Amino acid sequence: MRDLIACSIEDVDKEILVDLQESIGNEFSGVEMSLMALHQDQDPQASLSQVLQFLKSIEAAVQQTFIEPYVAYIHTVEDLLTTVSLGRLPITEHLSELLLLALDQVRVACDSLLYQDHFDHQIMQQLSNQLNKLTAVSKSKAPQLIVESMQLFASKVHPDLTYCVSELPVSTTVTEKGDDQPRQISREILQFLEKGESVNMDDAMRDITDEQRQALAVFEGLAGAVELRSELWRGRTAKVLYGCLLINRQLPAALQVDELQLRAASYMHDVYMSLLPDNILFKQDRYGPTDIMLLQQHPIQAYEMLRLMPGWQQAADMAHQHHERYDGRGYPLGIKGDEIHIGAQIIALSDAFFAITHQRADRQYHKSIVRATLELNKGRGSQFSPLVLDALNKVAALLWPASMDAERADVERLSLAE
Repeated sequence: MRDLIACSIEDVDKEILVDLQESIGNEFSGVEMSLMALHQDQDPQASLSQVLQFLKSIEAAVQQTFIEPYVAYIHTVEDLLTTVSLGRLPITEHLSELLLLALDQVRVACDSLLYQDHFDHQIMQQLSNQLNKLTAVSKSKAPQLIVESMQLFASKVHPDLTYCVSELPVSTTVTEKGDDQPRQISREILQFLEKGESVNMDDAMRDITDEQRQALAVFEGLAGAVELRSELWRGRTAKVLYGCLLINRQLPAALQVDELQLRAASYMHDVYMSLLPDNILFKQDRYGPTDIMLLQQHPIQAYEMLRLMPGWQQAADMAHQHHERYDGRGYPLGIKGDEIHIGAQIIALSDAFFAITHQRADRQYHKSIVRATLELNKGRGSQFSPLVLDALNKVAALLWPASMDAERADVERLSLAE
């Protein structure tokens, strides 16, 4: 079978794959938006019809690949959508997530064929089998099977992430600085990350000087100016900061950065971006050379301000380097790997996590913790440090079980209804 698949890949016309990729790209955002809101939709049938039309539109191109597992997978996803449309599965938030993950796999398979001449038929068959189970499951058992299916799909993007999700106990959480033993995460932190409610993580702030406290108050006030530029950024300062602190505390103790310096850099890293005009800051079209030049000044400006203040050199370096990439293709210095301050890598990842999980000017919906974490892991070793991503994965693993509790409540409710 493997030899047959390999021969099929060699025979696939690249133009077919390019057309398929273009078709997926043109329509995927609209489909994604529909599925994100499926569980809140008063008339989900319209959204389901749109997704089915999307699959039908790309099915012909997939059939031209003559790779049978790929074609069969599309049919399986269509069958699942039909099952949902007929009311045989409860439309929950996790079902929306699973459908999105299933459609992501259509895109991933196309990209693998186009850029890597690779297609893992065993994985595709495994995913098809899992989706087929859902077409026959009872409503009462569906929520738990949906969660298990989400874990299976996630593992095909980054196996370590799903290991964290499925194997770590709910009580495994962030570690105290310098302490290798895990402690239970504050439920307040979970509530903050999920709902934006207030939370206190100021343990490391008790022994700072008055001068440091005053400086941080100034930094925080300047960061607030960024939030004033857009309703979509409300709460951004605190959420990015807490993301930084959580990621930092999941790193090995020897690699954790000073939280005071990290806090200052988190406040200051994008302050100068708030001074850009609206036509650049909220631009939805492609940036021109002048736009790019102006955008890339803000980490340099943050660095210049912080380095002139005694005692904030580490924060200055973090703010300076937060747009560097692990593969060296970032800015403004073009440094790579371990040359980048680990605090800067933490800020970059927390910032990206916020951007993906919140609505933006160019995207009128947000992605969940599940899909945001999976998307960020695609940048492993290129955009982001594998070490810092591993820390983020552990944080995500703390949030998924809490979300799964809601699905278990659905199981009990549906069981009573039946």
